[in-house]
Amino acid sequence: MQRRVMSSGCALWTLCVAAVFSMSAVQVVAVRSVQADAGPVERSVVTKDGSMYRGEVLEYTIGSHIVLKLSSGESKRIVWDDIDQVSPPRPKSPPAASSSSPPPPSPAPSSPAPSSPPASTSSAAPAPSPPATTSPAPPASTGPLVPSGFERTVQIRDNITYFGEVMEYEVGSHLILKLGDGSIKRISWAEAKRISPPRRKGDTSHIGSPERTIVLRNGNTLRGDLVESVQGVHTTIRLSSGEIRRVGWSDITRITAPLAPGVSSPIPLTGELLVHLDSGSRLLGSYFEYVPEQQLILRHQNGRLYYIPVNSIIKVTITDEGKTE
Repeated sequence: MQRRVMSSGCALWTLCVAAVFSMSAVQVVAVRSVQADAGPVERSVVTKDGSMYRGEVLEYTIGSHIVLKLSSGESKRIVWDDIDQVSPPRPKSPPAASSSSPPPPSPAPSSPAPSSPPASTSSAAPAPSPPATTSPAPPASTGPLVPSGFERTVQIRDNITYFGEVMEYEVGSHLILKLGDGSIKRISWAEAKRISPPRRKGDTSHIGSPERTIVLRNGNTLRGDLVESVQGVHTTIRLSSGEIRRVGWSDITRITAPLAPGVSSPIPLTGELLVHLDSGSRLLGSYFEYVPEQQLILRHQNGRLYYIPVNSIIKVTITDEGKTE
């Protein structure tokens, strides 16, 4: 009698376990079908060393790793322990993703093909073990929010300055900027001479502002956000209308950047300036461009340009002196 009770109990336990496994298998299939319908998604990942990556999610296993397809086409695998922040998923930007989803049904027009996945997974009760690696990747899972839309100003060793939205930022390797004219600029770490702190897109404060006011020799004034500046050659800005204007330095009288409200420029905009440096040298010229906490550019009467780091300046005076020591 006891053997009959035990055997019937074992049979009941086996049925329960099978039912649980079959239900979990159906749930996994449901999650997969939702992902297929939603199409590819993108995430932003910030690592503990300050690097930032953004791309299509190829693999996402909570507690293990994430694999992103970057804009360069490279696949980047990031171990979970190296991650500081992960953004919620969002649909992949190009709408072409929706056009790529119809092809899978077309090669298999027969009706049994779509119905076969639920049947195969539900009939095979032990199947839950393989899906266990992919089950932590539902799109509804959200990690800490990574603020998007950060911008930086980067000066490279060729004395070219770029300003744009940060698309990728890997400390020690490279960063990728999307400039105001829509072009993509990849800058290797070795090229970068100075990288500004991140600035939120749309920030109207004067600190690190890309705004430039260009006074032309003909008396006209242009105001817009910096796109690119090639020292001694030209400056490119994006006007509020969206128009991109490239202005040669030979046509420019001066360029100014915004200062704190109520604060006047520490560098006189007119007259001959005598700049005293911490090295003991003095440079003479007229104001051309001043970027707070970065550099002052003087234009000598013979056309020569002097690029002076702000932290090397002792004082600036207006003078009639006509020589440079």
